[in-house]
Amino acid sequence: MAVELDTGSCPIKRLENIMAKKSWGEWIKTVDAIIVRRVGLSHDDLPDCPYRAWYDEGVSPSRAASMAVRNAMG
Repeated sequence: MAVELDTGSCPIKRLENIMAKKSWGEWIKTVDAIIVRRVGLSHDDLPDCPYRAWYDEGVSPSRAASMAVRNAMG
């Protein structure tokens, strides 16, 4: 399965992102840490979001945290 990340037109940057991809466990822990730092709540405290789909699509932990917080705020 090829992973296509939004990194513009730089193929080297795309390759670096693919090679540096975190495991699911590392990724969700990073998302959770960012959310806790931003709003003082865990991702489990927020409304459900498609975290696994975001991970599979190559969404960064920072972007996923932002989307989750934005979703919770309505």
